[in-house]
Amino acid sequence: MKSFPLTNFVLTSLLASAPAVAQEVKAKANPKVSSTSVIPFTGPNLNDVALDSQLLTNGSNSSTAILDIYVNCFGTNLRAVPNPIAESSDIFAKITYLTSTGTKTFEVKFPARATMNSAASTEEDLTSQTRVLIPATKETLTARLRGNLIRIKLTESRTIPVDVLATGTDFAKLTELAVKTEFLTNISFRQEVPAVLPANTEFMAYTGPVTAANNWYASENGKSIVMLASFPGENRFCGGYFSPLAFKFDGDDLPKVDKTSHFPLFRSKHKISWPSFKEDIYFLAVDKNKNGKVDDGAELFGDINNYQDGFKNLAAYDNNGDGVIDEKDSIFKLLLLWKDKNHDGKSSKDELKTMEQMGVTSISLTYDGTTQSAGPFAKLIGPGEFTYKLKSGEVKKGRVWDIFLKIVP
Repeated sequence: MKSFPLTNFVLTSLLASAPAVAQEVKAKANPKVSSTSVIPFTGPNLNDVALDSQLLTNGSNSSTAILDIYVNCFGTNLRAVPNPIAESSDIFAKITYLTSTGTKTFEVKFPARATMNSAASTEEDLTSQTRVLIPATKETLTARLRGNLIRIKLTESRTIPVDVLATGTDFAKLTELAVKTEFLTNISFRQEVPAVLPANTEFMAYTGPVTAANNWYASENGKSIVMLASFPGENRFCGGYFSPLAFKFDGDDLPKVDKTSHFPLFRSKHKISWPSFKEDIYFLAVDKNKNGKVDDGAELFGDINNYQDGFKNLAAYDNNGDGVIDEKDSIFKLLLLWKDKNHDGKSSKDELKTMEQMGVTSISLTYDGTTQSAGPFAKLIGPGEFTYKLKSGEVKKGRVWDIFLKIVP
């Protein structure tokens, strides 16, 4: 992984504060790079100067560098990724860095929830969660977590040679850029997911390697390194979308998602986007524990139940494999339609209807797999189709949408 080169630092402050020092430094036709300052000791050495906006220890010759890793995550938004991270998983970062005698490889473990930066005021000691892998020792590195920042002290880190070149009235600093660009190497990530989570699908997390977009850069003398690491989150995490199937009885227009709710769609009471239900829209549900209400997302039909989408979730109950859910399938008589009229995320008795009460006779498992936007906080897959009969005997068709909702501020 390559670093991003920073602009050369100009030591104009030294000229202003110590003119005598400036006169003693001669311009060199072919300057030799040195790891020690060429400025006389009567003036400040390079470790006294704030390089790349990082304040360094005054007069320090320590071989310890500070690595700051800022972690974040992004929703996969219905795009399959090899292994998105889960909120309850632990992430392991494995990194190799240059030392004065070669390289050192270490690993640090941190909770995936840190990527959401939802607890910026808390701090956690990660020292016991670090270990040096190469060379094989019992050494740990001092590490702390605060919000989404992981700060690690890299011991025995290589000092990047620095020299000063006098050009007219300015001082320009030269560094070994080849050393800077290779200061960190072999950066990789993996996660461990609790065994209690469902089996993996292309939208859900599993234990194994994780792909992260990461960039890093080092200060001019290598005393400070900043890394930015961004991870894909599974559908129910990191602002990703998660779905329930919804029935729309009238009209071909898209369902409106302009409300919010704390309904535990993925067994956690985050604030999520929610349909208005002003239209003739109902969520498809099943009362699994027979307590007369819809408790959480497990009693709806969606990707939250470890399926790619709600249509595939419902298709798992097609007993005779005819591509239709109807009275020939055992699930049909258990299906309910829920209209959350007051948007409180609680299914009162008067909000739940049976298939018979609503006149629904069949649900087709054929659907349009196109993803459409329903505003900034929802996406739709579909439509599919269901058949219902009015009290007058007229047979009509309604639309089935898989509404992918998301966490909102």
